Amino acid sequence: MPLKKPDSIKSDKPEELVSIIVPIYNVEAYLLRCLKSLAAQTYKTIEVILIDDASTDKSGAICDDFVSKDDRFQVMHSRENLGPARTRNVAIHRAHGKYFVFVDGDDYVKPTFVEKLHKAINDSKADISVCGYVSDKLKHAAPEGIMSGFDACIRLLTQQHNSDVVIWNKMYRAELFKDISFIDAKTYEANLTTYRYYAAAKKIAFINNALYFYTVRKDSLTAQTTTYELLSARLKAAREAQKYFTRKDFNRNLRDAACFSEVLAEFGFIDKSLSGEIASKYYAVHRSRALKHARHLYKNRYVTTRVKFYFTMLRLFGGFPYKFFRNYLS
Repeated sequence: MPLKKPDSIKSDKPEELVSIIVPIYNVEAYLLRCLKSLAAQTYKTIEVILIDDASTDKSGAICDDFVSKDDRFQVMHSRENLGPARTRNVAIHRAHGKYFVFVDGDDYVKPTFVEKLHKAINDSKADISVCGYVSDKLKHAAPEGIMSGFDACIRLLTQQHNSDVVIWNKMYRAELFKDISFIDAKTYEANLTTYRYYAAAKKIAFINNALYFYTVRKDSLTAQTTTYELLSARLKAAREAQKYFTRKDFNRNLRDAACFSEVLAEFGFIDKSLSGEIASKYYAVHRSRALKHARHLYKNRYVTTRVKFYFTMLRLFGGFPYKFFRNYLS
């Protein structure tokens, strides 16, 4: 069934329509809470696009019932499971909004989620607005203020704040999606994509309010992923970022920041192998790979003095002195 056209959506200001895209797969226990939180938004000029990604539980039926009661909601049923990235991309091409936000079907948001993100993006004339979120009762703050997309991208790559990396605590201008799509991946999907949107944005507005509630589930895809798989996905994302910013039209500083991100990912393997969380055989492999960055690492403006010290310990003395100083100074 085709999605509604903008003029069929009740709105006093259709030019300010916000599209809320919700990928859904087997989240029947959480879905109604999510949908009710979206229906309760204080910002009323919204369309909510639900994508049932071939769920095998009652998620599809819950969507159908909710859509029948609120004409701002629409649902698409996929015949095959596409995964969250491809599902979002399909919905983006069918959305009509000037702005997009993404909410996972097992999460929920405060009533002012859209309103405050919309105000921030408009007041600052930004391309992206970012809010804080709550995960497992812990608040993850988004530092208040306005940054250039370039500076925010550097911070994302070098500091990797959760509020920067994740997809769903943000509002985006629709124009950003003309040339950039979400990249399909089992884990660390956001790490493969968010830096591209940051780099494309001229300005990003951050608000400290925690408006999004992320649900930690034991049966989620991330929870079922092994430590090795998570480390591998993070390393892949860092390498992809470095390839992406090697293109001539990007400032070299972005490539340096991505290089630092790759070194941090290699350190992740080294730390986990020394602690016994993954097999010890990975230590030698990733130590060797990390040391290949030595010439560039010491000149890299984004590598902190502490990281350079850890790197020197690793290069000169090997694993156990490195581990001692990592534990002592952390």
